[in-house]
Amino acid sequence: MSLAFLNKKSWHTATLKNAERVWKAEQKQKAEIRKMEQLRKEKEEERQIEELRRLQAASGLNIKTHGERVDWMYEGVHAQGPTSEEYLLGKKFEGNLDGEEDDVLKLENKKAVGSIYLNKKVNEDMEEKARMREDPLVQIMYREQQARASVLNNPVEMEKIKKKAKSMKALNKLRKKEKKKEKKKRKKEKKREKRLAKKNG
Repeated sequence: MSLAFLNKKSWHTATLKNAERVWKAEQKQKAEIRKMEQLRKEKEEERQIEELRRLQAASGLNIKTHGERVDWMYEGVHAQGPTSEEYLLGKKFEGNLDGEEDDVLKLENKKAVGSIYLNKKVNEDMEEKARMREDPLVQIMYREQQARASVLNNPVEMEKIKKKAKSMKALNKLRKKEKKKEKKKRKKEKKREKRLAKKNG
Protein backbone atom coordinates (compact mmCIF):
# COMPACT_ATOMS: atom_id res chain seq x y z
CA MET A 1 0.00 0.00 0.00
CA SER A 2 1.33 3.44 -0.93
CA LEU A 3 2.03 6.03 1.75
CA ALA A 4 1.58 9.00 -0.61
CA PHE A 5 -1.43 10.21 1.37
CA LEU A 6 0.81 11.09 4.35
CA ASN A 7 2.05 14.34 2.79
CA LYS A 8 -1.53 15.59 2.74
CA LYS A 9 -1.81 15.35 6.52
CA SER A 10 -1.68 18.61 8.50
CA TRP A 11 1.12 17.35 10.74
CA HIS A 12 3.42 16.34 7.85
CA THR A 13 6.70 18.30 7.73
CA ALA A 14 6.63 18.83 3.95
CA THR A 15 3.34 20.76 3.84
CA LEU A 16 3.51 24.44 2.89
CA LYS A 17 1.93 25.60 6.14
CA ASN A 18 4.46 23.73 8.27
CA ALA A 19 7.37 24.90 6.09
CA GLU A 20 6.12 28.48 6.43
CA ARG A 21 5.78 28.09 10.21
CA VAL A 22 9.36 26.79 10.45
CA TRP A 23 10.65 29.58 8.21
CA LYS A 24 8.91 32.26 10.30
CA ALA A 25 10.30 30.79 13.53
CA GLU A 26 13.81 30.76 12.04
CA GLN A 27 13.47 34.39 10.89
CA LYS A 28 12.23 35.42 14.34
CA GLN A 29 15.14 33.65 16.03
CA LYS A 30 17.67 35.26 13.64
CA ALA A 31 16.20 38.72 14.35
CA GLU A 32 16.36 38.08 18.09
CA ILE A 33 20.01 36.98 17.83
CA ARG A 34 20.87 40.11 15.78
CA LYS A 35 19.11 42.31 18.34
CA MET A 36 20.93 40.71 21.27
CA GLU A 37 24.27 41.04 19.46
CA GLN A 38 23.60 44.73 18.77
CA LEU A 39 22.68 45.36 22.42
CA ARG A 40 25.81 43.53 23.56
CA LYS A 41 27.99 45.67 21.26
CA GLU A 42 26.35 48.89 22.47
CA LYS A 43 26.83 47.92 26.13
CA GLU A 44 30.46 47.04 25.44
CA GLU A 45 31.04 50.42 23.76
CA GLU A 46 29.37 52.26 26.63
CA ARG A 47 31.48 50.32 29.14
CA GLN A 48 34.67 51.20 27.24
CA ILE A 49 33.73 54.90 27.09
CA GLU A 50 32.94 54.92 30.81
CA GLU A 51 36.27 53.22 31.53
CA LEU A 52 38.12 55.85 29.45
CA ARG A 53 36.35 58.66 31.31
CA ARG A 54 37.25 57.07 34.64
CA LEU A 55 40.90 56.81 33.58
CA GLN A 56 40.91 60.44 32.42
CA ALA A 57 39.43 61.58 35.72
CA ALA A 58 41.97 59.49 37.64
CA SER A 59 44.89 60.95 35.67
CA GLY A 60 43.71 64.50 36.41
CA LEU A 61 42.45 65.43 32.94
CA ASN A 62 39.34 67.57 33.18
CA ILE A 63 37.69 67.01 29.82
CA LYS A 64 34.12 68.18 29.33
CA THR A 65 31.84 65.37 28.30
CA HIS A 66 29.47 66.39 25.54
CA GLY A 67 27.43 63.21 25.88
CA GLU A 68 25.76 64.34 29.09
CA ARG A 69 24.50 67.64 27.71
CA VAL A 70 21.22 67.60 25.80
CA ASP A 71 20.64 71.28 25.04
CA TRP A 72 22.20 70.81 21.58
CA MET A 73 19.11 68.80 20.65
CA TYR A 74 16.89 71.84 21.00
CA GLU A 75 19.08 74.13 18.94
CA GLY A 76 18.34 73.83 15.25
CA VAL A 77 20.85 73.28 12.49
CA HIS A 78 19.74 76.58 11.00
CA ALA A 79 19.87 78.45 14.31
CA GLN A 80 19.27 82.12 13.67
CA GLY A 81 20.47 85.02 15.72
CA PRO A 82 23.49 85.35 17.99
CA THR A 83 23.94 83.13 21.02
CA SER A 84 24.80 84.27 24.53
CA GLU A 85 28.35 82.97 24.02
CA GLU A 86 28.85 85.36 21.11
CA TYR A 87 27.86 88.29 23.32
CA LEU A 88 30.31 87.08 25.99
CA LEU A 89 33.05 86.96 23.38
CA GLY A 90 32.53 90.61 22.46
CA LYS A 91 29.71 90.85 19.94
CA LYS A 92 27.97 94.22 20.01
CA PHE A 93 24.39 94.17 21.35
CA GLU A 94 21.83 95.74 19.01
CA GLY A 95 18.51 96.00 20.79
CA ASN A 96 16.19 98.25 22.79
CA LEU A 97 17.93 99.64 25.82
CA ASP A 98 15.37 102.30 26.66
CA GLY A 99 13.13 99.76 28.44
CA GLU A 100 10.32 99.72 25.89
CA GLU A 101 10.27 96.03 24.98
CA ASP A 102 7.34 94.74 23.06
CA ASP A 103 5.24 91.79 24.20
CA VAL A 104 7.12 89.32 22.02
CA LEU A 105 10.45 90.17 23.64
CA LYS A 106 8.86 89.93 27.09
CA LEU A 107 7.61 86.46 26.27
CA GLU A 108 11.01 85.42 24.89
CA ASN A 109 12.76 86.43 28.08
CA LYS A 110 10.25 84.67 30.35
CA LYS A 111 9.27 81.06 30.64
CA ALA A 112 5.62 81.84 30.00
CA VAL A 113 3.07 79.65 28.29
CA GLY A 114 3.56 79.84 24.54
CA SER A 115 7.02 81.39 24.71
CA ILE A 116 8.61 78.23 23.32
CA TYR A 117 6.88 78.88 19.98
CA LEU A 118 8.57 82.27 19.68
CA ASN A 119 12.04 80.71 19.76
CA LYS A 120 13.80 81.46 16.48
CA LYS A 121 16.08 78.44 16.80
CA VAL A 122 13.51 76.04 15.44
CA ASN A 123 14.84 73.20 13.35
CA GLU A 124 12.96 73.25 10.06
CA ASP A 125 14.22 69.81 9.16
CA MET A 126 12.73 68.32 12.32
CA GLU A 127 9.42 70.03 11.63
CA GLU A 128 9.38 68.65 8.09
CA LYS A 129 10.13 65.16 9.38
CA ALA A 130 7.36 65.47 11.97
CA ARG A 131 4.92 66.53 9.25
CA MET A 132 5.98 63.56 7.15
CA ARG A 133 5.57 61.17 10.10
CA GLU A 134 2.12 62.50 10.97
CA ASP A 135 0.84 62.56 7.38
CA PRO A 136 -1.72 59.71 6.99
CA LEU A 137 -0.87 59.19 3.32
CA VAL A 138 2.81 58.67 4.16
CA GLN A 139 1.83 56.18 6.87
CA ILE A 140 -0.35 54.28 4.41
CA MET A 141 2.48 54.15 1.87
CA TYR A 142 4.90 52.98 4.57
CA ARG A 143 2.54 50.18 5.64
CA GLU A 144 2.15 49.10 2.00
CA GLN A 145 5.94 48.97 1.62
CA GLN A 146 6.24 46.91 4.81
CA ALA A 147 3.56 44.48 3.63
CA ARG A 148 5.22 44.17 0.21
CA ALA A 149 8.62 43.56 1.82
CA SER A 150 7.20 40.90 4.15
CA VAL A 151 5.64 39.07 1.20
CA LEU A 152 8.83 39.32 -0.87
CA ASN A 153 10.94 37.98 2.01
CA ASN A 154 8.59 35.05 2.66
CA PRO A 155 9.47 32.20 0.26
CA VAL A 156 6.21 30.32 0.86
CA GLU A 157 4.09 33.36 -0.02
CA MET A 158 6.24 34.01 -3.10
CA GLU A 159 5.73 30.39 -4.21
CA LYS A 160 1.95 30.78 -3.86
CA ILE A 161 2.02 34.04 -5.85
CA LYS A 162 4.13 32.43 -8.61
CA LYS A 163 1.73 29.49 -8.87
CA LYS A 164 -1.24 31.85 -9.04
CA ALA A 165 0.50 33.96 -11.70
CA LYS A 166 1.25 30.85 -13.79
CA SER A 167 -2.36 29.68 -13.56
CA MET A 168 -3.62 33.15 -14.53
CA LYS A 169 -1.23 33.20 -17.49
CA ALA A 170 -2.42 29.79 -18.64
CA LEU A 171 -6.05 30.88 -18.26
CA ASN A 172 -5.41 34.03 -20.33
CA LYS A 173 -3.79 31.91 -23.07
CA LEU A 174 -6.82 29.62 -23.15
CA ARG A 175 -9.18 32.60 -23.40
CA LYS A 176 -7.16 34.07 -26.28
CA LYS A 177 -7.21 30.72 -28.12
CA GLU A 178 -10.97 30.47 -27.67
CA LYS A 179 -11.44 34.01 -28.98
CA LYS A 180 -9.32 33.20 -32.05
CA LYS A 181 -11.33 30.05 -32.69
CA GLU A 182 -14.59 32.01 -32.44
CA LYS A 183 -13.25 34.63 -34.87
CA LYS A 184 -12.26 31.93 -37.35
CA LYS A 185 -15.70 30.33 -37.05
CA ARG A 186 -17.41 33.67 -37.66
CA LYS A 187 -15.23 34.32 -40.72
CA LYS A 188 -15.98 30.87 -42.12
CA GLU A 189 -19.70 31.37 -41.55
CA LYS A 190 -19.60 34.78 -43.28
CA LYS A 191 -17.73 33.29 -46.26
CA ARG A 192 -20.19 30.42 -46.46
CA GLU A 193 -23.12 32.88 -46.32
CA LYS A 194 -21.54 34.96 -49.12
CA ARG A 195 -21.04 31.84 -51.28
CA LEU A 196 -24.63 30.77 -50.68
CA ALA A 197 -25.85 34.27 -51.49
CA LYS A 198 -23.85 34.25 -54.76
CA LYS A 199 -25.22 30.81 -55.73
CA ASN A 200 -28.79 31.81 -54.92
CA GLY A 201 -28.55 35.29 -56.32
